Amino acid sequence: MNHVVLFSGGIDSTTVLAMVVKENGPKDVYFLRGEFQSKQSYQEAFVVNRIAVHRYELLGQSVPLHWIPSGNNRLIVPGRNLVLIGAAASVAQSIGATNIYIGCNADDIVNFPDCSHEYLQAAKSAVKLGYGIDLHFPLARLTKKQVVARARDLGVNLDETYSCYTGNQEHCGECLACKMRIEVLGEDTAEIAEHRARIKMKEEMINGN
Repeated sequence: MNHVVLFSGGIDSTTVLAMVVKENGPKDVYFLRGEFQSKQSYQEAFVVNRIAVHRYELLGQSVPLHWIPSGNNRLIVPGRNLVLIGAAASVAQSIGATNIYIGCNADDIVNFPDCSHEYLQAAKSAVKLGYGIDLHFPLARLTKKQVVARARDLGVNLDETYSCYTGNQEHCGECLACKMRIEVLGEDTAEIAEHRARIKMKEEMINGN
């Protein structure tokens, strides 16, 4: 029985990947990632190599998606989860997988309506009706902090996950994803301390201090 995990290299999808591998073993677990119009694809590939490729048998596919501006200085990918779930269903059919997984959490609903439990339930019904495949969203009722706790229970090295929207080699510490990452990880990692120091330095430069 094969399993397809939608994977971005971030905290949520890496946690889901770890959950699926723990429950089913590594042999039949595959990942599918979306490729955004940034260097993020490089970082996702880096995370896969560091966290997964030596332990899991994986299949990599790319789906081109693009960022657009939204309100409150946010960036969104229009139709992101609809596209990714559809792509996952297609890949699942091609490799004989009966389950696909997506890593939406309860806090995502504020900025991304297609991460709501209701939306995911509707998508689950459509995928099951159209393809006979089960869509799973095990984090949908968990807050981001609860996801972090689950990841640590699973032994996930959160330092090796990547959340930044810029796609640069280092987290910018300023985008929506980085701010959430800083909030949920607190001062637990050296990288977060570097984020805060970099932000403080920029503020001092702007203020002429």
